Amino acid sequence: MSDDTPNPPSPTPHQGDGSGPRAGPSSLRMLLGRLLGAYKSDSMAGSLARGASWSFGLQTAALLLAAAVQVTLARALGDVGYGRYTYVLGWMQVAAVLTVFEFDATAVRFVSLYSSTGKWGLLRGFQQTAFRFTGWLSLAVGAGAAVGIWILSDRIAVGLTVPSLITCAMLPVVTLTIVLSGALQGRKLIAESEMAGTLRPLIFLLSLFLVVVVLDQPLDTAGALGLGWVAAAVTLALAAWLVRGASRRARAARARYRRGEWFGMSAGLLPGAFAQLTLGATTDVVIVGSLLGPAYAGVYSIASLLLKPAGIILESVARISCPLIADYYGLGRNEELQKLMTLVVRVSILLAVPTVLGVYAVGPAALAWFGPTFSQGYPVLLLLGVGTMTATIGGMAGYTLAMTGNHHTSSVIIGLSAALNLVLALVLAPRFGMAGAAAATMIATVIRNATLAVAVKRRTGISLMPL
Repeated sequence: MSDDTPNPPSPTPHQGDGSGPRAGPSSLRMLLGRLLGAYKSDSMAGSLARGASWSFGLQTAALLLAAAVQVTLARALGDVGYGRYTYVLGWMQVAAVLTVFEFDATAVRFVSLYSSTGKWGLLRGFQQTAFRFTGWLSLAVGAGAAVGIWILSDRIAVGLTVPSLITCAMLPVVTLTIVLSGALQGRKLIAESEMAGTLRPLIFLLSLFLVVVVLDQPLDTAGALGLGWVAAAVTLALAAWLVRGASRRARAARARYRRGEWFGMSAGLLPGAFAQLTLGATTDVVIVGSLLGPAYAGVYSIASLLLKPAGIILESVARISCPLIADYYGLGRNEELQKLMTLVVRVSILLAVPTVLGVYAVGPAALAWFGPTFSQGYPVLLLLGVGTMTATIGGMAGYTLAMTGNHHTSSVIIGLSAALNLVLALVLAPRFGMAGAAAATMIATVIRNATLAVAVKRRTGISLMPL
């Protein structure tokens, strides 16, 4: 077995019989104690603790920087200018789902598998295929969109043409950064994967400070996006350098290819990715901006941003867990996989639910930091928070299905939930405004999470219940 594969955990008083963790009044308190005690060990809990703590710390730093960026932008651009900024970025993120082609998720599985089993030729072939395909696809989509925007510029709303063209140039940069981060995650280089994401808002914030504060220059939507492109390009260069450094053995091997398997998984995940996007804040921002106006899109975006701390917790645990899930399932270590999933769900609940409740408490004051008009986003915050709390179980279910080869099941469930969300949003948003769009997302998200958890149990036999 390769050194990249985590060693099985040592038995604990409740795990030595192989029955998995038992429920009890002190089980949740013992969980964190076991994680802290195993932090420097080679056990499953130690890997989870180290990886999740690095991921959480770096993503928290990135969130704080992003929040500072958004406050600066909101105040510098005003509600309409900031709304245009979030609106065009929302459309770019929709395009990025296509151009990434789910090769970030595929990279987590296959990079982890090939590196842990020493199949360096397949690792080299996979990375070449993923990077070249997504790079050329994003260039083609970005160029095509730019031509279309230029031709239809007289029909596009005032103030959106130039910002839209800039996001077309940003699309290839963002696409390749996402795929490279997936490759780093597959090598279990969690800190390196998150470091690139931390650098981008830092560079963006420093450039905003230079322009707005030091040089005292006016900033419009196009200027803000231009600064964002520079920050994204530097982040891409760092991510590429990190992947190159982690791929020395693969570069020395002769490339081997299983393109049918790789594209098969990516294509199978793609409908689910679009569906997941439909269930997220990005699509809500696009819908709200299209139906109610860009200013409302900005308010909705800020309300969803405040729930990011809880999302970071869930994503941090998921990032370190996904390679372990792929390893344990591929090696047939089902008992350890069940213990891992119970551990993951407990940690998620313990950390994410109190975080959402804390955001509820400070929400009104936090929204006011961005400007007086942003306070009207508090109902959006309350509704989206409900869906975030249910993701402590259901969110991990989607990752589990993908890492165990059941991505088609996950795609169907997420696709149906997304269709429900889209229909509800188009019905409720015109009548109830931003709260209607948030209610649609909440309802669809709760249904999706519950259905995914049931599907994991039926397809893999793994329970995601915390007790």
